[in-house]
Amino acid sequence: MELIALGEESSEWEILLDEWEQAESYSLRVSCLQRASDLKKRVPIPPALVYRELHLEELARAALAALSEMEQKENEAFSKLESVYERGNVTVLAWGGAMLQDLSTRMVGEKPLWDDHEIARLQPHIERARQEIIQSFPQWLAHQAPKSDAPDVVGDFKHKMLRLTGGNLKKLDLQTLFVELEKQVGQIVRNAETAAEARQLVRDVRSWLMSHGDATRVVRVADGDVLLRVGKEYTAKLQGMSQRMQMPDLGEVRTQLSEFLIQLKEAIEQIRNGPRVYGIKASLRGRFGNLPSGGRRSCYSIRELYEGSR
Repeated sequence: MELIALGEESSEWEILLDEWEQAESYSLRVSCLQRASDLKKRVPIPPALVYRELHLEELARAALAALSEMEQKENEAFSKLESVYERGNVTVLAWGGAMLQDLSTRMVGEKPLWDDHEIARLQPHIERARQEIIQSFPQWLAHQAPKSDAPDVVGDFKHKMLRLTGGNLKKLDLQTLFVELEKQVGQIVRNAETAAEARQLVRDVRSWLMSHGDATRVVRVADGDVLLRVGKEYTAKLQGMSQRMQMPDLGEVRTQLSEFLIQLKEAIEQIRNGPRVYGIKASLRGRFGNLPSGGRRSCYSIRELYEGSR
């Protein structure tokens, strides 16, 4: 009778271990682990089957860890989605939806470790995320902009919009929305770059005006001509920039520059007319007497001012 009992016990374990070895999915392996745990309470493992059961138990515990990891990631994605369904935050919606899509793609690639029902249960959540994104996208997109036009801030904005959010949209097969996002972000970045360029131009012109001070202090025509040429170049740049964008500082600095150039032209004209005035005085004094030594020095001084203007 004892031999019969031992045979029956051994047979029960062999049946379970055979089924366990045939289990391909994580869930079936974990199910067999639970059955083995229950069987141990009734029937000791036959010594000849101990190592076989230990190997299958290791596989089952690895399967349990994989299932736990998957559940944790699913819950993380569900949590992200639930937190923004009412707010229409496309960035987070796309992030959570893409997480679920990645998990689904992974499970499909790892079949038969994952059952079809485990893969299928994610699809309704993925589809809901897609529909929420489609509905919220226009309003969300209209409010996207970098916090400033600093190059690093604009670069970070572009990366987040196109690489992160845009990449998640493509994972969710929302290519049309990605194209819209790409177009909008491109325009935003160009506008920010233009604004940064305009502000730098304003800074350059103001610095140039401050460093040259009062235009009436110009003492040589040649120096005045150089300033006039640079000023005209800045005028052209400011005019071109004003056509590209509207910025109050542009109009203000254009007025300042215009006033400076008017004063500069008047100063240059006074220097140019100086030799003729003194030439007339010299001619008159030649007729009626020698010029005082101070007058000769004045003539020489005027000639020095005029040098280099020809």
